[in-house]
Amino acid sequence: MEFIMTGEKNNFSLENFENFAYSRRHEEAARELAKLLDLLNRNYGSLREGFSVKISALIDIGELDTHIVTRICAAISCLFSDPDFHLSDMGYG
Repeated sequence: MEFIMTGEKNNFSLENFENFAYSRRHEEAARELAKLLDLLNRNYGSLREGFSVKISALIDIGELDTHIVTRICAAISCLFSDPDFHLSDMGYG
C-alpha cells in the first residue's frame, strides 16, 4: 500500500528520510527533516498533502497514523543520537 498525497518534487518521502538517517547520511537526512517540519507547518500539523509513504498491506488502517509517526520518530532518534551528527553551515540554509 502506498500513500502519495501530491506529485510535487518537494514532497517529503518517509522512505528517503529513513534511508538517509539509517545510512548516516546526515546532511541529506537533515534536509528531509526540514522538509517534514515545513510540511507540518504549512498544513497545520497534517500529513495529508505533500507526504509520501509506502505501507505494508498488513498494517491495519486503524494503526496507520501510529505506524507512520513511530517510523518518523525512530528515524529522528537515530539521526539525533548519532554522535557524528552535525549540521554544516549549508545544513542551516
